[in-house]
Amino acid sequence: MVDPPGGRLLDEAGKIRRIAGDIALSVFGGIFTGCIIIMVLQAFINSRAAPHFFLRIVGVEGLDPSAASSPTADADHVAPPAFRLAIDVAGVREGYAACVGGNCPSMLRVSFHGMVLAWGAVPPFCIDGKQLRQQGRDGAADGVAAVYARAESAVLREELHGMIRSEQHIMGKVNFDVDGYVARLGYLRCKTHFFEGEQSPLYSCEVRKAYIY
Repeated sequence: MVDPPGGRLLDEAGKIRRIAGDIALSVFGGIFTGCIIIMVLQAFINSRAAPHFFLRIVGVEGLDPSAASSPTADADHVAPPAFRLAIDVAGVREGYAACVGGNCPSMLRVSFHGMVLAWGAVPPFCIDGKQLRQQGRDGAADGVAAVYARAESAVLREELHGMIRSEQHIMGKVNFDVDGYVARLGYLRCKTHFFEGEQSPLYSCEVRKAYIY
């Protein structure tokens, strides 16, 4: 018995619909699976996102803008300054863990209006978000690293010393820039104040990724 042409057409149409349905289901399943994978990867990446870094000047040697020049000092030069710097972190995710600093390239320098005053090596230090939360610090810690920056053989001209004193007198504070490279973290660029008291605002450092081992 021969099937009528209309019946064969209906069968073919049914097959096409089933194939189209299977394709649509496969595409939908692929999109859904892809979305789940993206969400999981995004959560993984966010849990390990770099924290915010802050820098404080906690002490200065050989530079007191409130003090007048010593009458016995050389007319053109005064002693070179030295800075004690503290690195703080905040916003450390629980999944973030890294050891940075150390090695030969890790160095920060302190500048005043583009003039480099001192520089110092960054020691190795580690940040562990899970450990911070176990200690009840809520992803933040002060003084995770200390840097001692100084000008070993340079001297600070009296004119520059006078500029610092003038800024302190006019602004009530002195603005310094701190920048440099920290191994396995990248290039840091920070702004910080000194001689402004303990309530000085902290500004988040800019971190630009670059890896030099």
